[in-house]
Amino acid sequence: MTQTQLDALKWAVDKPDLYLLAHEIAPIIKQDPQCLRIKGRKQETPFPAEPHGKSRVNFPKAPFLRYLEGLTGMPVEKMLEMEAKA
Repeated sequence: MTQTQLDALKWAVDKPDLYLLAHEIAPIIKQDPQCLRIKGRKQETPFPAEPHGKSRVNFPKAPFLRYLEGLTGMPVEKMLEMEAKA
């Protein structure tokens, strides 16, 4: 992961809310936020998305972090430890 991705991941992990927004997870997975909103509304993301109203889509934080762990093969805590050592 790049430093930008790790910084965004650390921010997402530290955020006290149960949900993340598209602009918060987009830098982590290198996707356009609007593309994530559209895919989330259509339930086409590999992690859960909850559309609200006409334009807002919330992504539950815990399932998104589990998705990242499955994608990278390592726990989020390990990813963040690697950042601290760099």
